[in-house]
Amino acid sequence: MSTDLFEFLTKSFDKGATDVHIKHNRYARVRFGGELRETRDFELSACNVTQIAKKLLSDKEKETLRTERCVQGVVDINDKVKVRYTFSFDSTKLYFCARLLPAKQRSWENLGIPKLAVNFIHKGQGMILISGPICSGKTSTMTSFVAYMNQIRKDHIIVMDELLEYKLKSSNSIINLRQIGKDTHDYVSGLKYALREDPDTLFVGEIKDYRSAEIALSIAETGHMIVAGIATIGCLNSISKILNSFPSHQTEMARLKLSSYLIGCISQVLVPDAQNIQSVPLFEVMGMTPSIANSIRLDKSMQLKAEMSRSIKGVSITFEDYAKELKAKGTISPTLDISYLSN
Repeated sequence: MSTDLFEFLTKSFDKGATDVHIKHNRYARVRFGGELRETRDFELSACNVTQIAKKLLSDKEKETLRTERCVQGVVDINDKVKVRYTFSFDSTKLYFCARLLPAKQRSWENLGIPKLAVNFIHKGQGMILISGPICSGKTSTMTSFVAYMNQIRKDHIIVMDELLEYKLKSSNSIINLRQIGKDTHDYVSGLKYALREDPDTLFVGEIKDYRSAEIALSIAETGHMIVAGIATIGCLNSISKILNSFPSHQTEMARLKLSSYLIGCISQVLVPDAQNIQSVPLFEVMGMTPSIANSIRLDKSMQLKAEMSRSIKGVSITFEDYAKELKAKGTISPTLDISYLSN
C-alpha cells in the first residue's frame, strides 16, 4: 500500500488505468478497460481529499474552488505521468477525479490513429471535426495532429482549449497556445481575434454553440484550416450537431458551407482491450466525397453511413468495420458489443 498520492497515480498508470476517483475517506476507485474497480493500493488514511487539494492546488486554484465549487487543472507528476484533475463537491465533501496521461505527448502512430484520418492534415484549407464523448481521447488526437503539423509544415498554428495538457513548442511552425479563461475570454472571442494574427491553422478544443460553429465555418471559408472538437459520438451525429446549432433560417446556408469546406470527420470512443485491462480507441472516419457532400447539402444526413460504406477504401471507415479489424488482430474481444454506437 502507498500513502503517497503521486506514487499511487504512477503505479495506477503503469498498470493501464485511465482514471482515478477518490471520495473523502473512502478507498480509491481506478478505471481499467472502462470499468471502475475499488483498490486497496492507496491507504485509506491517505484518502483525505482536502489534504490532496492542499498538495495539488495553487492559492489561486483554491480560491476558484471556494467560489466556483469546482476547479480543474493539469500537473506533471514525474517524467512518466501527468494528471488532468478535477476537484468538486459531493454532499459538502471534496471529491477528486484524475485522468492519467503520459508525460510526453504521443505521436499519431503511437495513439493508433488511422492513416486515412491523418491524411486530412495534408489538405491546405477547410474544416476537420474530431468528435467523441468526454474523456475519449479527442485532445490527445488533436495534440498529435499539432505536433505532426509542426514537423511537416511551416505555419502559424493557434491552439485554443479550456485546459492545455501539453506545452507544445514551436519548431518548423510557430505554435501559440491559448487557454480559455486565462489567455482569452472564450472560444468565440478567441477565434474572432485570432483571424487578425495571420494564422494558417487553428485548433479549437470544442465547438459548443451556434456562434462558435458559425465562426469556425467562416474560418474554413476564408482559406484557413480549422480542426475542432465536438462532444458527440459518430460522424453522422457530428454533422447533425453542427447543423442543429444554427437557427432554422440559417441551416440551409450552414449545410452549403459545411458540404463545401468540410475536409472530414474523425469520431472516437474508448473500449476495453481483449484482456479487459486497458482501454483502446475505436475510430470512425468520414472523408469527403462528392456523394457525401451532396447528402449534407441536400439535408440527407441519414444517408451518410451508407455513403461511408460505399466510399473507396482509404477514404472512410465506420465504427463497425474498424471494430472488425481490431477483433481480427486480437486487440479487442470478438464478443465486444458496439451496437450502441449505431444509435
